[in-house]
Amino acid sequence: ELFTQDDESIAVFGTLDYHRTDSLTVTGGIRWESETKDVVSDVQVNGPFLALDLTNIPQLALLPPALGGPLPVGAFAALSPFQFFPNPFTNFSASRTDDKTSYLGRIAYDVSDNLNIYGSYSTGFKSGGFNLSAGSSVSTADFAPETTRSFEIGAKSSLFDGAMTVNVALFDQKVTDFQANIFNGTSFDLTNAGERKIKGFEFETMINPFENLVLTGAVTYLDADFPDFVRGSCFSSGFLDPLNLPASQVTCSPTIEDPANPGNVIANPAFTNTRDFSGQPDLGVPKVSAVTTATWIVPMGALEGYVRGEYQYGGRFNAGGDQNPLKLVQPQNLLNASVGISNPDQGWQLVGWVKNITKEDFAQGIFDSVAQPGSLNGYPNDPRTYGATIRLSF
Repeated sequence: ELFTQDDESIAVFGTLDYHRTDSLTVTGGIRWESETKDVVSDVQVNGPFLALDLTNIPQLALLPPALGGPLPVGAFAALSPFQFFPNPFTNFSASRTDDKTSYLGRIAYDVSDNLNIYGSYSTGFKSGGFNLSAGSSVSTADFAPETTRSFEIGAKSSLFDGAMTVNVALFDQKVTDFQANIFNGTSFDLTNAGERKIKGFEFETMINPFENLVLTGAVTYLDADFPDFVRGSCFSSGFLDPLNLPASQVTCSPTIEDPANPGNVIANPAFTNTRDFSGQPDLGVPKVSAVTTATWIVPMGALEGYVRGEYQYGGRFNAGGDQNPLKLVQPQNLLNASVGISNPDQGWQLVGWVKNITKEDFAQGIFDSVAQPGSLNGYPNDPRTYGATIRLSF
């Protein structure tokens, strides 16, 4: 398996800040980029068994003439998961060039010495490319560029002579032709899935109520979904019965209106072995996440010590790539702590720490087991971990 790809990228960009007044700054930016990719594949399958298409290979059951004669069957289809290449791979050579101009606009206004408000609009671009894997479907050998547009408004403030800071931001992002990794049964295809939207807000604060105590907190809320995503991964067939889901949620190969017979629907040949995720929540993204810390600083002459506690919260999310409800991860609560001593003048620090004090267990990623329909594998989070860190500055 050998893929050769040449990639040439050119970009021209610039940013300009215009200080309309001492308090008002207007920023504009522009970027033009062009990327050309040339690819050649050379995949050789030396094992005859590996190159067979066990799903579509002619297979007939001999029946008496009175019963209709030979009957097409798929007796070998069940063996296809054990092949590295389920279908003969077609070598190809191709080239593509993508270019795009992106923009940035931003206005920032200092209401006072302690308060700044701002608003921005920007666009983004990620070039297309090719799937460099023999396990990729020929129909998804290449993928198109991804484009984004983002709005953000926010405020940054400093209160009580710097003893407290409060920052808040609201944002809205839309991704068109977003590039998603889709499992095709043996490997992953990077393909254009459709449209993705993310909107929400961030809040963070720092409070210094006493000379030696520092408190911090941050909360993020995300409302992320797929308004248009017709190339989602299908469920493994082994999950359909135990889940008892309606057919509308598990049907593969989305349908389209039949051009020859308006009002009737047919399977969409452009999206075989995929499932429609349109209207579903984003994958791997909790709606709410938060972190808070408390640090007590202890001056000790030339030395400085501290004790720190940290709490992290992560909301429920789906850790798989196919919207399978069995891959939902429940909310997580992590407690971490550390204690340290340092000499700022000499540039050294010694820290002892422990993470996941309460031994919280959850999966960070879940996927279908290879060649075992109906089974799952996953990556667990780190268990309780402790250690020491030494830092030296020269």
